[in-house]
Amino acid sequence: MINPSNLFTFQFQAVEHQSQTPQEFFLSLTHSQFDPDNNIKKFTKEILSAFATSARVGAAHREIGISFERFLYGILLSLGYLVFQTLLFLLLRIIFKRLYQGKRVLNPEGFKSNWLKTIITADIESYKESCGLDAYLMLRFLKFLAFFSFTTSIVNLPVLLPIHYISGSDSTSLDRLNMSNIDSKVMVIHLIMCIFLVSWFFALLHSELKITTSCIKKEINKGRYQHILFLDNVILNKRELIEKFQIMGNIEGVCYIPKDYKKIYLIWKKMRHLEHQLEKITLEVYLEQFFSERMKDISGSNKFNNIFKSTNRKLKFNFNKYVFQMKTLVDRSKWRFFRIHGANKGSIYRLPLSFRFKKRSFLKDRMELLPKKIEEYHKVVKELIKRREYLEKKNNPNFVSSRYFYNKAFIEFDSAITCHLFAQLLNNNQNDVKLVVGPDPQDIIWSNVSAESTILKWIRGGIARIFGVLIIVGWIIPVGLIGLLSQIPYLAYLILIPNSSEFRSEVVYNLVIIIFPVVSLIFLTECAPYIFRLLSYLKGCRTGSEIEVDTQKWFFAFLFVHLFLVVTISSGVSFVIENLINNPTTVPSILAAELPKSSNFFCSFILMRGMAYCGGNLIRIGELFIEVFYYKLCLYTPHKRLERLRKSLYFQWGSVYPIFSVLGCITVIYSVIAPLILPLACVSFILVYYSFKYLFEYQYSYSNSSETFGKLYPQALMQLYAGIYFLEVCLLGLFVVSNQYIVSIAMILLFVVTIITHAKFASLFLCGFQQVDYTCQKSGFDSSKLPSFQLNCNVISKYQLPMVTFDRNIKKLWIPCDSKGLVHSFQMQMQNQFGLILDIDRCFIDDEGDIYLHI
Repeated sequence: MINPSNLFTFQFQAVEHQSQTPQEFFLSLTHSQFDPDNNIKKFTKEILSAFATSARVGAAHREIGISFERFLYGILLSLGYLVFQTLLFLLLRIIFKRLYQGKRVLNPEGFKSNWLKTIITADIESYKESCGLDAYLMLRFLKFLAFFSFTTSIVNLPVLLPIHYISGSDSTSLDRLNMSNIDSKVMVIHLIMCIFLVSWFFALLHSELKITTSCIKKEINKGRYQHILFLDNVILNKRELIEKFQIMGNIEGVCYIPKDYKKIYLIWKKMRHLEHQLEKITLEVYLEQFFSERMKDISGSNKFNNIFKSTNRKLKFNFNKYVFQMKTLVDRSKWRFFRIHGANKGSIYRLPLSFRFKKRSFLKDRMELLPKKIEEYHKVVKELIKRREYLEKKNNPNFVSSRYFYNKAFIEFDSAITCHLFAQLLNNNQNDVKLVVGPDPQDIIWSNVSAESTILKWIRGGIARIFGVLIIVGWIIPVGLIGLLSQIPYLAYLILIPNSSEFRSEVVYNLVIIIFPVVSLIFLTECAPYIFRLLSYLKGCRTGSEIEVDTQKWFFAFLFVHLFLVVTISSGVSFVIENLINNPTTVPSILAAELPKSSNFFCSFILMRGMAYCGGNLIRIGELFIEVFYYKLCLYTPHKRLERLRKSLYFQWGSVYPIFSVLGCITVIYSVIAPLILPLACVSFILVYYSFKYLFEYQYSYSNSSETFGKLYPQALMQLYAGIYFLEVCLLGLFVVSNQYIVSIAMILLFVVTIITHAKFASLFLCGFQQVDYTCQKSGFDSSKLPSFQLNCNVISKYQLPMVTFDRNIKKLWIPCDSKGLVHSFQMQMQNQFGLILDIDRCFIDDEGDIYLHI
């Protein structure tokens, strides 16, 4: 049996001697406690007990006592990796222009040659129109964080760093620059700095919310679908519904959701697939003829001065030809199967049944397949038109049957102001009203919109929320395993391996201790947003914008727990929750003891995270692999090429904002405790800011259907209050532990003021920031004079058949034009033989076989 008191002794020693190296700790353990005559099991259990106790220490505490040399080593290593990524990006943007300069490929005349100067000098106001309001506000958020960090560091660094350095211990480690060991008599200065920081935060926050709220209200009026209102549980009578809402302005149309929308969507999807196949087959036929004809003329001149040019042309032409053949290899490898009988089938002496194979002609096979696809396409189009006409017939203006339609409707108003006005009235009068203002038809989640069972919705919502909490709590286990990385040297002594001192590299050791845990945290947190999006769908979110807003709230809570609390609290989050329930007054003392120990880790982490995010924004390694190993190997039509250029880059902003909200909170928390974090955070936010500017300037041209029109930004700013609260509670704990009661009372008053201002800002800016200003209607309503979205009779038709769009001419196929005019004869052939209309002005193919878009 193991003596419990002896086991406790080993646990206490493991914590007491954390400053020792693994070799020193285990040698002292074995010489003082291990008796070879005792049972080997006793020694093993005691070692494992010491190991387990050490593993409970927060991951951030492994950098207690870190030297300036090791700190700079980690920073320089991250900086070197960023420089490598930047150099690689400069090379890749030239090779893969369609991926890294997509907007320039679509509009080459609209861009200057000096891209670096363009990024630095470009005005972010232009991104409101080209990239959307959420993208524009993301840049403002990064600018806000960088400006706050910079201005605060100007005041805090000259005051606090000398105090920490002089008043602290004689240690030469980085801990000397935080307030973990300072004299309690100078803590009043930290109170003054905290009051300045909080007051400055209030002033900047109020100014930013005031400016952006006005901007959001103006942009809402310009929204394409902001005059559309979705309502649930309405009467199935268009005339009565219009009379109820036609109090102010005009109702331009009402559209109910058909119950068989899924069948209609499947037919439409099949039609789109056949469109793509028709264009693909036609392009294959043309390219096969093009490479065959151009092969005769590609030999070039034999003159000496044209040898190099001719060879280069041949190489390019042959490369593109072989790439095309590889892309169509599957279709080229098919063989035709024949059965051969005897010559005289009626004869008694028939030849035995035999088979033979014959290789297909690729061009002949494509020409035979084309009329079959055209016939199939016409059948699908007829079926889609038939279903559409049937629904229009059943869509009676007086009464709509519940057999064919849901009691859910989209109402089109004559302006965005009228639509938002009715939405505000309904929200104020009916607490349980279910409406959506300005839903984009491509953003609607039709399965959730058409859901009818209230009980099922409650069950789904409850299950999703329970799972959300379990994920936040349960994810502590894999994140907590990062703490084991600091125990790798201890683990070497538990396994029978040669002496590590014989081959251990100091560079590898520093890499494992500093870089690898940070990378592990980043990797683990990248998986969580996808889970929260799935849970948002399960809750019944009706649009993608609602999913973005819901994901932002849950993902922020997740990141704050796992990027801050789990790696900060050495005794574990469960220990903090237990004390919070049983003895809440101990929480400030716990934070006061734990937060200064983690300052070194977060000083490294916040700069490394910014560098990693900046490099990742530029390289986009995932998109690069898809481009090289998928799109380069698959033949995609000009329409697919254009779609690739426009949609190769998109952001789910509900997963992006929380990352920088948490980094902003960490900056605020340590701005007084360890002010060295302020300039590092400023550099980090600036790097990410300019990386986003490059993406918006040269790549991001995607029309975001999940645009929230600014709902994410005010919420992200208000989430920074979490950092303010933790800073104040931590300082309060330090003041109480140091017996500075007058300073503690002042901190409590500051905490109360913070709560009051938080509530005031929330009521002013969060509750009604998206309410459209309609004070211009004092003298009566006149929709013709409103500077808002004007009447567009075709808008409501986009909601008649959910997920089905007819925004493209289905009869025109894009085929590239060539310099020799081969496409003209091919165009006449396709029109006369198959009735296909080819558009040859959208793209061009040069003599070497490269295809370019003309948009």
